[in-house]
Amino acid sequence: MFRNTGKAITVAAEPLLRGLVLVLLVLAIGGCRSLPEVDDAAVPVEVLKALPAATEGPVFEMTQRALAEVGTTDAAILVPDAQSAMEWRLALIDSAEISIDMQYFVWAGDAAGTLLLKRLLLAADRGVHIRLLMDDLYLLANSGLDGPDAVLAAIDSHPNIHFKVFNAGRYRSGKLGIAGSFAGGFNAFNRRMHNKLMVTDGRVALVGGRNLADEYYGTGDNYNFVDLDALVMGAVMGTVTDAFDRYWNSAPAYPASALNPDAEGNELAQVREEVDAFLIEQAETLAAYPPQPADWSSFFSAAATDVHGGAGTFLQDDPEEDDDNSYRLYDMVEEFGTPDDQHVYMITPYLIPQKEGLLELREMVDSGLKVTLLTASLSSGDLEAANAHYKRYRRGILEAGAELYEFHHQPSAALRAMADVVPNRADYVAFHPKTSITDGRLCFVGSLNLDPRAVIINTENGLVFESESFCGAIEALAELYIQPENSWKVSLDERGELQWTSHEGTVHQQPARSGGQRMADFFFSLLPIEDLL
Repeated sequence: MFRNTGKAITVAAEPLLRGLVLVLLVLAIGGCRSLPEVDDAAVPVEVLKALPAATEGPVFEMTQRALAEVGTTDAAILVPDAQSAMEWRLALIDSAEISIDMQYFVWAGDAAGTLLLKRLLLAADRGVHIRLLMDDLYLLANSGLDGPDAVLAAIDSHPNIHFKVFNAGRYRSGKLGIAGSFAGGFNAFNRRMHNKLMVTDGRVALVGGRNLADEYYGTGDNYNFVDLDALVMGAVMGTVTDAFDRYWNSAPAYPASALNPDAEGNELAQVREEVDAFLIEQAETLAAYPPQPADWSSFFSAAATDVHGGAGTFLQDDPEEDDDNSYRLYDMVEEFGTPDDQHVYMITPYLIPQKEGLLELREMVDSGLKVTLLTASLSSGDLEAANAHYKRYRRGILEAGAELYEFHHQPSAALRAMADVVPNRADYVAFHPKTSITDGRLCFVGSLNLDPRAVIINTENGLVFESESFCGAIEALAELYIQPENSWKVSLDERGELQWTSHEGTVHQQPARSGGQRMADFFFSLLPIEDLL
């Protein structure tokens, strides 16, 4: 479904956006410095491969117990709530013996992001080899680590930490550096690394929808996400570590050390001081999480009871775009919903099927397949622009015969508990899982949305897992998501008009949190940007 047509971004918006960024570039270019190229004397090529997997230590022992428990080649643990998602990351960082590899789209300089940075620095201090690969878009906008390139280069200066940014913007200084980078090559800079992956000791990996920021770990003020991760271990880890190496050693991965060539050598000490001071300020927000490295042995022992056996396949797009723009990840996930299947759930916060997707959806339903789609509502979305271009497909989805649900921004206490972490309670709950389930036996958990940006433009990754117990657990979670207290069921009334039904009753206007949100939705619907979303 939602087939990649093989086209690069073909957008009426592109000339408009090109013109805008070129104007901005003229205003900003005087204050911008450009990056040296990799391969010249300033930025030598450095190839690093994953270290051998651990043969001892807490992480190794946890994975061996879990695999022995299920007796299969691979095993997976579902991570559906914010607190467990942070606890797993802290546990794996604190318990690592050999290596940590992390690959994310967003790393924010907020409470959650800074807590993870602190723990990574401490792990590196005790000798753990760490590779950090982050997409550059948010870093360049100074929302990634809330600091200049000097901060990234300082982290990279630690002898046990190697930091790279993916698809680095050419222009680094000045408020309009992003505009300059887009103007210098719109299509190239527009392709972002949306992957999410954490690998510890070569033995276990976390995949799914969560980035590294407050809203993913229950510590946000405005909103917190309902989201989904999976922990995987076993034979599939060979593919996972190779996959990270492929990105790490690719041409778009740029060393952070080259971002600040004028470093004086004391920047890392300054970063440590700022991190410690900030975490003291954020102590109440982070009260649910241990402020210092902890003994996680009881946590690991309890986790072994939630493990599911099965067969895993790790998938990702190629970091360097193919000539024909064909991505292996989407081609594989598209196999969900074959004629022999009975019921497919497709869950995504961003749903823009376009014409080709609607045709495929109708073919699936006509073949006898029941299709249930769950996405964010305007009220539970974090991007009004995405909803503004999704909403024009609601009727087509329903007329194709699929069931359609939109998540409620004020869900039940059970869903609230998955998003908020005490003592925090956000103003509303936003929706962010990316998963598909076929007949409760084959499922996907990863970073892939069902929109043009995910399918055609960005790079993505994720886990396909074949297991009745694991996929059944995700299906049960999906059924919880679509309950009337947690979602609106979208349907057509007797007059053929759209209606939204929840435990609160039925309305005929898409639910929103405010009039301002409706205005933003209307404004974005006027912009010809669908193929960029």
